[in-house]
Amino acid sequence: MIYHKENTFEYFSKYITWNDTDHILNFGGNSGNLIRSSEGKIKQEHYTCADVDMQAMTEGLAAFPNATWIHYNRFNPIYNIGGKNELPNLPRSYNLICSYSVFLHMSYRDTIEILNFLWKVLEPGGKIFFSWCNVDDERTVNLFKDWNKIEDDLPEVDDYLYLVDNKVQLVGPFYPKRTFVCMYKKDFLLKALSKFNPVSHLPPRNWFQECMELTKL
Repeated sequence: MIYHKENTFEYFSKYITWNDTDHILNFGGNSGNLIRSSEGKIKQEHYTCADVDMQAMTEGLAAFPNATWIHYNRFNPIYNIGGKNELPNLPRSYNLICSYSVFLHMSYRDTIEILNFLWKVLEPGGKIFFSWCNVDDERTVNLFKDWNKIEDDLPEVDDYLYLVDNKVQLVGPFYPKRTFVCMYKKDFLLKALSKFNPVSHLPPRNWFQECMELTKL
């Protein structure tokens, strides 16, 4: 499933000062949304994209043949229901990892497992930036309720909840047909990621997903 998402380079530029020497991993980058929207500012030779969608990888390789494209077969309740519990075989370490609208569509358990994996390939002094959705942000909640046709108020939680099609779930298993979204309490997420030195940022203007910054000291 190929997505030519919004200008993700613009989104991350609110938090990142780009450097020509950065080796960048676009985790869950589909067909190369980050490098495409950078309009040449990100060099192909310094860009790696990892995703579960082979069709997206093929399109990305055709558009940016000098970049590195890594397909891996990991289960996702929306994007790869036939997948296994695989992690990508990455060719190197990175000093910058960006992931837009990816962990939003994963369970909390998978998110923690993958962040631990990404931490291992992050160079000292490097940073991970990923978008996430705040369950206490009224605009974001209303947006997803409208999309998913959820009429009832969301329950109060101390940690996180899932929007699975037009229902709210607190635990699995999950059998979505159309949408799967995980939304977090900010304090819970910061505590859960405490070993990664997290800092949460408000979204750029006209965006709704907040940004989490993790730094490997």
